[in-house]
Amino acid sequence: MKNILTLILFFPLSLFSQIEEGRLVVGMDYGFVQDVSFTDLDVNEYSPDMSSTISESDKGLQINVGYKLSKVTLGVNYKNCNITGENDIEYHQTKFNERNIFIEYDLIAKNNFIFFVSGSYGSLNYDSKRYLLFDNTEIPINSPEGDATKFNYGYGIKIILGDNFMLSVKTTRDTVEDDGFDGWDHGTDIDKFSYHSVGLIFLF
Repeated sequence: MKNILTLILFFPLSLFSQIEEGRLVVGMDYGFVQDVSFTDLDVNEYSPDMSSTISESDKGLQINVGYKLSKVTLGVNYKNCNITGENDIEYHQTKFNERNIFIEYDLIAKNNFIFFVSGSYGSLNYDSKRYLLFDNTEIPINSPEGDATKFNYGYGIKIILGDNFMLSVKTTRDTVEDDGFDGWDHGTDIDKFSYHSVGLIFLF
């Protein structure tokens, strides 16, 4: 990772090219999935909503296919991830995959750097387990698996590396419309996580 960032920062910008409009876009992202701390979801003071830090989170892979029109890119993506989170008593481990439609808007373009914002809407399928922190005993849960709708918003930077490809660094905040995403449905209707990733974008 450090070698890649060093190359990007010091590679002569004069060698970069501008990206043309009206092109097919195919990309792949790899990153960290973080269970977001959201105290409004706390059931009571003895059972705070589960959360994780980057170091405690799991990883995910996302594939994107879209079409770039002027400053807007429209497309679909598929994501496959693991995620973990904990509170003072227990922790969960969840596997999930997503299918979304997305939109990206190039907000600011300067030299060969493009700052963009994004949003998506789609469906998510999850399989979750919960354990006690004390001895890792698995806990019976009321929502071991399920399907839910979800949406997100995010932002990032694209760096033009050539006529046909770019590097992308981005983060999203995702809302799952199912409180059972972490294995237990308390009736709050939502769970939240974030996705921090680095990826390559190819244009055809």
